[in-house]
Amino acid sequence: MRKYLLLLLVLVSLKNNAQQLVSATYLKSYPASYFAQQFGLFAGYDVDLYRIIYTSKEVNGDATNVSGLVCLPKVKTSGYPMLVYQHGTAGSRAEVPGYESFESVLPSIFSSIGFISIAPDYLGLGVDQGVHPYVHAASESWVGEHMLAAVQQFLDEEGYNTTKDLFLCGYSQGGHASMALHRSLEANNRGFTLKAASHMSGPYSISSGMKDLLISEEAYSTVAYLPLVALSYNEVYGIFPQNNLRNFFKGEYADLIEQFANGDYDLWVLNTKLIARLEMQYGKAIPKNMLLPEVLNAIVSDNNHPVNVALRDNDVYDWKPTIPTRLLYCKADEQVTYVNSIIAETKMKQNGSISVAAFDVNTNGSHSSCVSPAITSTLFFFLGLQQISATQQLTEALNIYPNPASSMVYVKGNTAVGVSLLDAKGTVFTPTLEANSFDVQGIPAGYYIVLMNFEDGSNARTSLIIK
Repeated sequence: MRKYLLLLLVLVSLKNNAQQLVSATYLKSYPASYFAQQFGLFAGYDVDLYRIIYTSKEVNGDATNVSGLVCLPKVKTSGYPMLVYQHGTAGSRAEVPGYESFESVLPSIFSSIGFISIAPDYLGLGVDQGVHPYVHAASESWVGEHMLAAVQQFLDEEGYNTTKDLFLCGYSQGGHASMALHRSLEANNRGFTLKAASHMSGPYSISSGMKDLLISEEAYSTVAYLPLVALSYNEVYGIFPQNNLRNFFKGEYADLIEQFANGDYDLWVLNTKLIARLEMQYGKAIPKNMLLPEVLNAIVSDNNHPVNVALRDNDVYDWKPTIPTRLLYCKADEQVTYVNSIIAETKMKQNGSISVAAFDVNTNGSHSSCVSPAITSTLFFFLGLQQISATQQLTEALNIYPNPASSMVYVKGNTAVGVSLLDAKGTVFTPTLEANSFDVQGIPAGYYIVLMNFEDGSNARTSLIIK
């Protein structure tokens, strides 16, 4: 009897304290030179990547294991701020940061400039075998919070210090997820000091910004998002009549969606198949044509239809951020309309926020080409707010003159071997260094953060006004 009571206590502990480290696996390292060569980025640290597995919970409350990526600057003597990066839509279970997808590079970039970066894989992806609750705000938030708690144990074991300053960001689905996590942490910071957030190209307004796009007469390049959301919300809210997707989608589309749900192919293959079928039947890939007419009519006419209730439950913009918050978008984004950012900014300001601002980082940028300017702008934004620890190799005593400057700028002290200037929109300028000086003629007037590395391996950061 005592043995069974002990087992029950363990299970209850897992369910109620779903934030324990299960394992950590070293994956790879990136040298600082990699970031300079691949992205033209000033980087002060080599970065080690680890997959961690930690306990969390499914949408029904059952205990589960979830994976994610941890990126660590190699130097252990510094007190680093922390950063959570939330990844975009994954086409398959392994297309996530913790399993070394292309998304793993983005959090590692932040670590190369002095952040401990983490990236949750979300429920139903990575190690978790359940259904992925796509753009489900609550679970996107709790897997991030649980990972933050589990990472503390990992950092203690690895001998890393953190300032407990916390920065939040994410792109696409990750913009929605980072906004959900941000909202939750402003209500309960979990022992961290929230410093700044940058939500990028996210579908914050699921019930209007995204719904209006998906039920319009416009062709859409990623029609598979509609069944992905439907499968997700059916798992959480039960939106299919009789729990049968054939009572929601037309049969010829239900066939393809069932094959995807069974794991026969990934999301991107489903998207290709759905577009081909829609174009063959209707001439254009209009997402709403996959729905049964009676379902579409009910969604459009009944504001309290289960679909509309679920969509509203996952809007993440009707609250008041208190920390510096950026909503970055590209106006030509064909997948996540920029209207999401405008709706969010407007509502947050109506709610009294004075710390939120939306920016178009590349008017002509598509959803994919918006990534680079959005990440670069976020780097600039966070660097401007990052607190530099006295124990870091980053030298606060960097002296450049004259400041303001209009032509040559001179560097006192160490021999500089690299310099980058970042402006307020995240644009990077890399003037040529000659004899510890560089010329800023031709660089637009304004305020810049100067990032510099030296012959002895140290790094420095300061600000510069170009007039």
